[in-house]
Amino acid sequence: MSWVFFSYPSKKSKISVFTERGTVILESLDVYELNSIWDGERDEFYRPQFHFSPKKWEMALHNKYGVDFYSSPNLKDWTYMSRVEGFYECPDIFELPVDGDPKNTKWVLLDASNTGYKLGQFDGTAFIPETPGMPIDFGRNHYATQTFSNIPKSDGRTIQMAWMKSASFPGMPFDQQQTFPSELSLRTYAEGVRLCRAPIREIESIRGKHYKWSNEILERDEDLLSGIDHDLIEIIAVFDLTDATLPEFGFFLRDALIYYYVAGSQIFVEHNNISKTATLKPENNRISMHILLDRASLEVYAN
Repeated sequence: MSWVFFSYPSKKSKISVFTERGTVILESLDVYELNSIWDGERDEFYRPQFHFSPKKWEMALHNKYGVDFYSSPNLKDWTYMSRVEGFYECPDIFELPVDGDPKNTKWVLLDASNTGYKLGQFDGTAFIPETPGMPIDFGRNHYATQTFSNIPKSDGRTIQMAWMKSASFPGMPFDQQQTFPSELSLRTYAEGVRLCRAPIREIESIRGKHYKWSNEILERDEDLLSGIDHDLIEIIAVFDLTDATLPEFGFFLRDALIYYYVAGSQIFVEHNNISKTATLKPENNRISMHILLDRASLEVYAN
């Protein structure tokens, strides 16, 4: 096993490799300057993503032009392979099945921002985009996502976390936080294949009290959550729009408002006086929401 750490003092990229034997990490540390990458023309190299395929390492590395791909047999000597322009820092690349079909897969290439994941094919040398850039999130604090490596094949999930950049945490003993881990999948819609996220199932283990309603017909100003503590709450809700007469519906929670506007097919989310709106079309005439309200954050997954 190799433990790889990356640094970029004075724009001279360096890679540090620890090796492990049993449970003892060797004290020796080898540091290699990636001079084979630095050629004086490529600027702002940092935050790479590594992938090991048969017989070689592959690296996606951001620079001011986009994402460059390199290969190495030993993590020391790197060969430039290709470039995809139009991406920002913190690249990540991984393969996912479409609609759960292992015979139909696409590669996902994304960066730190919310504006630019692309689907395509990666042959070990070059990424060939098949779509334009598409948003991975519609909030303002979802940044620098990274997926976990080496998840057992028996599990098979691709799990991602993001940095909640630019958020404020008044009264908290920390500064900055990560999102809840989410499972990624590719699903086919009328508009095409899209990257989807859902909270990982492991968060079920931290649930406390349970409340459940079924087949409720909601009336104006009706509050099913009246009397329930909103300090820490997870909500999974499915709304059937058949014969719906209300123009909007949703949740009014502590420091948070989540509403769906039926006529415009829009979901509106406000948290700590900051709001966002996104298009959300019904699926089979239904709208589903999965809401995670923590003391310092709000995450809303829809459909």
